[in-house]
Amino acid sequence: MHFELGSWLRRRYSNLLPATYNLRDIYVLSTDLDRTLMSAESNLAGLYPATDPTSPLRAQPVPIRSRPGRDDDLIGGGKPCPRLYQLMRLVLSSPGGDCIRKNFDTDFQYIRLHTGVNKVGIIEACLLLDVLTIEQVHNMTLPEWTEGLDRMRLESLMNFVVGVLPSATREIQRLNSGNLIGELINHMVQKRNNSLSPNREMFMYSAHDITLSGIQMALGVYEAYPIPFAAAVLIELLVDQQQKYYVKVFYRNSTEHEPYLLTLPKCSSSCPLDTFIQLTRDLIPQDWKKECELRSTQKELRLRMPNIGNMVEWLDCFQKYGNIDNENQVN
Repeated sequence: MHFELGSWLRRRYSNLLPATYNLRDIYVLSTDLDRTLMSAESNLAGLYPATDPTSPLRAQPVPIRSRPGRDDDLIGGGKPCPRLYQLMRLVLSSPGGDCIRKNFDTDFQYIRLHTGVNKVGIIEACLLLDVLTIEQVHNMTLPEWTEGLDRMRLESLMNFVVGVLPSATREIQRLNSGNLIGELINHMVQKRNNSLSPNREMFMYSAHDITLSGIQMALGVYEAYPIPFAAAVLIELLVDQQQKYYVKVFYRNSTEHEPYLLTLPKCSSSCPLDTFIQLTRDLIPQDWKKECELRSTQKELRLRMPNIGNMVEWLDCFQKYGNIDNENQVN
């Protein structure tokens, strides 16, 4: 999957990235987990195949950086942020969260009965679905009792946990995805100003589905569909003949068609860089560590929900009991 993605990236960016690796062309950062490091390695093997046909190596060696999980406030979400956890707990403990637990109680009971796990709730059900999906991808035989699971309902619940919960309010988006968006903008501004050093052409991040959904929710382009393995969000900086800079955002979730060109709310699919910066300004923390400190929440949460065509139970719950910010709703 990731090797194919890397090969596709080579074809797409062959005019941007020379065939031979050079540290001045690309920087690769991964979360500090075996699976994401291995994904990055597979991806880079496709992006930088060996240029010498006589070489015993099939790919060029490319360095991959990572930082310890508890220091990662950029792509892994491992660095503690008490305020972020507080806000997510408030969403889960809200009337909308209670409604979800009630509506999915039959599913939870079924899982509890067949796994022997005493405590099964929203998170546990999604973890089970994740395991079953991985086993299915690897052609493993699933237990017979799993045939009684309503997989579509659980996938809907997974969309809530992966895509919506970590981005349910603007403050959550700011704490969860703001540092990464800020870094991307810094790179683009430096590239425009000819101050990027080294003057790289690509920054690659090997992370998680929750990273992709967080970026999409923050930018207002997430539609609550499952994020498959080896999916990618591509944020491209382009310049026209008048030296005006634009940002395009693509989402690749399949090998069967070209990536989707996404349009940010209040902008065009070719979004002027300065407009992109203005639209995301409130997402970027000025002092992330300070903003992560616990504090009381006096006002009610204004939730942001994705725009999806088919009503799902968790969205119905929040429309009944939540406080959806319709004025700024993702659409």
